[in-house]
Amino acid sequence: MKKFITALSALTALAAAEPHTHDGFFMNYAVGAGYQDYKIRSGNREMEIDGVASEFDMKIGAAFSPDMIVHFTVLSIENENELSYEGDTYPIDGITSILFGAGATHYTPANVFFSFSVGFVQTSSALDANFDFKEKNKGIGLEAEVGKEWWVGYEWGLGGAIAFTYIKNFQKQHSSSGYGFSLMLSLTYN
Repeated sequence: MKKFITALSALTALAAAEPHTHDGFFMNYAVGAGYQDYKIRSGNREMEIDGVASEFDMKIGAAFSPDMIVHFTVLSIENENELSYEGDTYPIDGITSILFGAGATHYTPANVFFSFSVGFVQTSSALDANFDFKEKNKGIGLEAEVGKEWWVGYEWGLGGAIAFTYIKNFQKQHSSSGYGFSLMLSLTYN
């Protein structure tokens, strides 16, 4: 019972954060679009999918000191550009990478933020019938963001960010990796 009361007290303290401060419970959603370059290498062959990609990320956590937040991160990147291979291009059904990880976000007094997350990635590749290639790869990934938010309510912030992502997948037959830059719209409850 004592542990339950302690846990309940901690949750109550998180929910009772002061307005216009970065303390207590933290929840951030960001959506955007940008450029992604994804390469699949096997021996001396290389396939590339690059161009416009969409990105979505969600962070949930809590401040462990004012303006410093630790969080869980879920990130999704969708790339549906054509695949380039030996000078030819092929339509694809998509490359989707999903990251599950953890990170930290720091806010300055001017509400500029710096965020970094690292975690495990699963990438699903599905090319169309002209180029039979379907796989699911596991690996590691990271996301780094720099942005600015403005208070739009007691606990809500709205702003923008520039995000950099990197993905490295590990397979026995070949290797694959990708990087990207996105402009993000950010909504935060804190």
